[in-house]
Amino acid sequence: MNDGAALDSLRALAQANRLATYRLLVELGPAGSTVGQLRERLGFPSATMTAHLNQLRRAGLITDRRDGREIWVYANFQKMRGLIDYLTENCCAGGTCELNGTGSMDKLKVLFVCVENSNRSQMAEAFARIKGGSDVEAYSAGSRPSGKVNPKAIAAMASLGYEMSAHRSKSLEEIRGISFDAVVTMGCGDSCPWVPAKRREDWALQDPRDLGEEGYLQVRDEIGRRVEGLLASLRCC
Repeated sequence: MNDGAALDSLRALAQANRLATYRLLVELGPAGSTVGQLRERLGFPSATMTAHLNQLRRAGLITDRRDGREIWVYANFQKMRGLIDYLTENCCAGGTCELNGTGSMDKLKVLFVCVENSNRSQMAEAFARIKGGSDVEAYSAGSRPSGKVNPKAIAAMASLGYEMSAHRSKSLEEIRGISFDAVVTMGCGDSCPWVPAKRREDWALQDPRDLGEEGYLQVRDEIGRRVEGLLASLRCC
C-alpha cells in the first residue's frame, strides 16, 4: 500500500458513522450483511447508509455483490491488512515485534467440516492452502465421509492451478487432538459435531454435488471469497 491509498482509507474511516459501519462489517466477518440489515442494526436513514457505503467502497475498504434484489456488502480484509501492514511497517524499528509479523508466531490452524468431505470442505481446504501459504495449516473432514473426493471438485480447483488429486475424504477422528484457531462447518446441520476452537463459523453454502458446471463454479468462487476473508480476519484480529 502506498501513501495515497493509506490516506484514502484513513479519510474514509475518519467519520463516526462510517467507522461504525466498517467496524460492524469487520465484526460480521466473511458472512457480510445485506444493506438493509446494516441499516436496521445501525439505525441510519437509507440515503445516509448509501452515502457511507459509497465512500467506504471508493476507498476499497468494502466489496459488494448483488443477489437478486439484495445487495450484500463485506469488509475487504485484504485491504484492511494492507493498511495495518503499512501503519506498522517499521514497528519496533524493524526488530522482533508481534505487530510486524517478524516474531516467532504460530501458524494458523483452520478446519473445514461438511457431511461427505468430498466437495465444499475439500475446496475450502485447498483455498486456505492457496491463500494462506506457509502461514496456515488447513484441514478438512466430514461428519459422514464418502471416502472419495468428487472429480468435479478436483477439476474446479485444477482450473485455478491447484492440484487436488492427492486429497482424500477424511473423518473427524483423524484430526482429533489438534487445537484449531477456527472451525468452519458447511451445511451438515445437527450432524456437525462440536470441535473445540478459538472461533467457530457456520457457512450456509449449498452442496454443489449435483449442480451443473456453472452452479458448481459459483459455489467454488463463494468458498474462495469466504476463505480469503476468514484468513485475513484471523490474521488481523
